[in-house]
Amino acid sequence: MSSQIEPPARRRATLFDFVSVRVCGGPRIGAFFAALLVLALSAACVTDGDRPPGATQTSEAHDSQQSGALVNGVGLLWRIDIENSPPSYVFGTMHLSDPRIVVLPPPVDDAFRSSVAVGLENISPDTENPEVEAIMRLPDGRDLEQIIGPDMFEAIYTLGENQDELKSEVRTLKPWAVAMLIEKVGRDPTGALVLDDRLESLARKNGKTLFGLETAFEVMEAFDRLPEMHQIDLLRATLIDIYLPTDAAYAAREAEIRAYLARETGWLAARWNLDDSGEDTTTRRFRDHLLNERSNRFAERMLPWIDKGGAFVAVGSGHLPGEQGVIARLQARGYEVTRVY
Repeated sequence: MSSQIEPPARRRATLFDFVSVRVCGGPRIGAFFAALLVLALSAACVTDGDRPPGATQTSEAHDSQQSGALVNGVGLLWRIDIENSPPSYVFGTMHLSDPRIVVLPPPVDDAFRSSVAVGLENISPDTENPEVEAIMRLPDGRDLEQIIGPDMFEAIYTLGENQDELKSEVRTLKPWAVAMLIEKVGRDPTGALVLDDRLESLARKNGKTLFGLETAFEVMEAFDRLPEMHQIDLLRATLIDIYLPTDAAYAAREAEIRAYLARETGWLAARWNLDDSGEDTTTRRFRDHLLNERSNRFAERMLPWIDKGGAFVAVGSGHLPGEQGVIARLQARGYEVTRVY
């Protein structure tokens, strides 16, 4: 593959399409996106020597190694048993549309089919949310190009096919909001549904009750509290990720996908939770919110549904392992939690 830096291939759904249609739709925020701000650069190219421990062997064989070093560091599907109620399940997703990711393994498919209610990080609203759109917009009189400079601004609007419309639209958005939109399109360049969205679509098709664990506005508040200099850093990092040399981007993504397919959530969490010794207080708090505080929120808000029984709850796999992860939080509350897959 070429090592030349070049814009990503044209996509069916352009960036402008996403801005105009999904701006109020609550884009999902993956744990890897949190790492972008910490690194202020793209994910490093991963060589064969860096491949996750479970890439060529079964996950169970590595419980005591790198992934198993974290509590509950191996496993994507966990069953919660409550007396006199049907079991519920917690499933770790990856916010990608890769065909290897979106096809549910038999144990996960069985758990999903048996459920009566499906919970996701957030679900698509039936109507637009003016509150969400308002928080993404710059105050009157401010212009994004004046904030980030013409070079970075041009790198944004040239990603879309409707460049004149996109330029006009992007001018009104805050730096963090544009970073979110670019990250969404960059992870799904063909416009295909990511795993979480497929689960939502399947749940609706099969008449299951849908519930969200947080609102889009709750996620966006954390970004909106960032100082503007950090918002610009986040946008710059996201653009670098989009324009990465193809082979480097492929290698980094492949390493994550291999780990996910091997159910090595501990390896993924370790990759996303890099050494924070050089981080400032704002960055540490931001990362803690995106991962740990949201894991607590997810665990708390899924409890009423788990208590009813028959729930299938899907959250980003980075929220499952660790002492502050969703599984440990459920165990600490006395729930009987068993790894199924």
